[in-house]
Amino acid sequence: MQLGRLRCQVISDGRCKFDAGVMFGIVPRVLWTRRAKPDRRNRLSFGLNCLLIRTPRQNILVDNGVGPKEPPRTKATFALGPSRLLRGLKAVGLGPHDINTVVLTHLHWDHAGGSTYLDPKSGEALPTFPRATYLVQRASWEEATHANERNTAGYHRDDFMPIFERGLVKLLDGDEEVAPGVDALVTGGHAPGHQIVTATQGEQTLCFLGDLIPSHLHLALPYVSAYDEFPLDSLDYRRQLLERAARERWLLLFQHDLGQLCGTVTAGPRGYQFTPSPWGGD
Repeated sequence: MQLGRLRCQVISDGRCKFDAGVMFGIVPRVLWTRRAKPDRRNRLSFGLNCLLIRTPRQNILVDNGVGPKEPPRTKATFALGPSRLLRGLKAVGLGPHDINTVVLTHLHWDHAGGSTYLDPKSGEALPTFPRATYLVQRASWEEATHANERNTAGYHRDDFMPIFERGLVKLLDGDEEVAPGVDALVTGGHAPGHQIVTATQGEQTLCFLGDLIPSHLHLALPYVSAYDEFPLDSLDYRRQLLERAARERWLLLFQHDLGQLCGTVTAGPRGYQFTPSPWGGD
């Protein structure tokens, strides 16, 4: 997808399965099963979509999926296949050394796991994108490095400590211009310091939603995931964002969707109506 001087492409790291009840929070099963049918283990399939933004001066990657390091038990629990991120980058003519900036919406393992890989000889976790600066909100970093009993399973230190130890992490304190027309906006809600990314040229805006709205199935305001640490904050920001997205005709890109990757919303008497858009970014 071309937005003026910005070229936006979705790079998939594959797919995974999350517990359906957790993904829909307090919404009763009898309601969410009208939209999606889980497997025998009550799991739904979701995508691991990352966004590549190519500007005239740099290549920006937003999130990098699960990556290749997860042990067999985690792979079985979440039905993980092989990491596809580097293969996807290669398909558009890029390698790991071509990425200049990595924006991490937050540091959960399914968003930041591809930041590192295991050296086949030493077994050491090394930066996947050694020439990149990794942009992380300070609040996100503080939580990930001081995780508690409730959230510790969401953070894998070998995803982010190796890049920090090599001086590749830049901590942000609030909204930040990543490049002309590309902005990181703090939403909080899902986790402290959670951020989304917008790419804007003229009157066109593409918004990569991270875990604020994981898929088109989550567009109804009450459909806030139980993974969200501050669900009322998520609700407030979602309401504000959807109002603006409807008014300004933003194209919304869902990080965890499989069937309907992106689209626009319009406000109606019964909530927001979603209109899928064909993705032309690959």
